[in-house]
Formats: sequence, C-alpha cells, structure tokens
Amino acid sequence: MSGAAAEARATLRRIREARGSDAAAGLPAAVASLTTGLDRESAGRLLLDPQRVTELAGQGLAETRIGVLASSTISSLPGLLQAHLVARSMCGRIVETGFDRWQLELLGGGPALTPLAPRLSLLLLDDRVVLERSGGILDEEAVSRACAEMVDILRDWAGRAREQWGGLQVLTTIPLHSRHHGRLLDLRQRARVSARWLDLN
Repeated sequence: MSGAAAEARATLRRIREARGSDAAAGLPAAVASLTTGLDRESAGRLLLDPQRVTELAGQGLAETRIGVLASSTISSLPGLLQAHLVARSMCGRIVETGFDRWQLELLGGGPALTPLAPRLSLLLLDDRVVLERSGGILDEEAVSRACAEMVDILRDWAGRAREQWGGLQVLTTIPLHSRHHGRLLDLRQRARVSARWLDLN
C-alpha cells in the first residue's frame, strides 16, 4: 500500500470514529485532505446518516436539506455531495429518490421529498429522456420537436415541485452522448442537431 493510500485509509478511520461532543472538530479539514473521488465518496457516505447530521449540526456545521432526482443511477452522488459540503463546514440531509423517479415522485405526492422540505432540489437527466420523445430519430426536425416538448415538461415539473415540496429547483444541462452524436455522418445535420440541443440546454 502506498503512503498516500495508507494516509487516506487512516483519515477515513478517523472520520468513521469521530463521534461525541467534539465530532466536528477537524472534520472539514480531514475530508478536504482526501484527494480521490473514491475516498471522498467513502467519507461522505460515512456522514450521511441523519443522526450524524444532527450531531454535526449541533456542533457548528451549517445544516442544509437537499433532494436529488435523476433519470439514471447516481448512487455515488450523495456521498460526494456530502463530502463537498463537510469540507466547507456544512452538512446536508440528502435524500435521493431512486432510479428514474423524477416524475413519479411528483405523481406520487412527493413521498420522499415533501417530508424533507428540501432547500435545494437537483434534477439530473440524461439524453434518453429527450431521445425517447423523438422515437430515437436524430434529425433536426425530430430533435427540435423533442426538445420543445422537453422544455414544456421541465417547466411544468419545476413549477409543480416548487408547489409540492418548496425550495429551489436546479435543473442541470442534458449532454448529448457521443454515441448518439456520432451517428450523424452528415456534418451539416450534426451541426443543426447540436444547435437545437444547445437551445434546449
């Protein structure tokens, strides 16, 4: 084991064992010292438990509430997000709604997020949610229609989410994966589709 790996393991052990009245002491610096995404995710996961969040908030870390919705699997994000917060002397009550439940959460009355009342809701979507509305067709006309439909869907989603569980809604950009982009051999068609996708974002 390299020296850096051994040091990271020792830091993670300290984070795991940091409990009690001085649990928050030195914790932001310890998390910030971790240099790899995997180590930071591990640290964040150790600090996601609601009881630990309550403990840390009681010792001076600023507490916030975050809901995470997505169209794909993002299991690593809550841990990374918590590590990012703790390294900045904050801690989060973070709830992830699960795979592709970004619309079902609203339709079901917000069972995961309404009790949380998140200050921030993150919506992370992939290109599948757009392309399934074009029937998988990648030409300017089909993509334009799909993008216009998606804008209406997202506008409605954000308004209903604000009414249902409140807070600020943050919609990330939706990248067009290279495997789809590369299907367009005509460079002019590729440029037109890219322009419509840019308009969507």
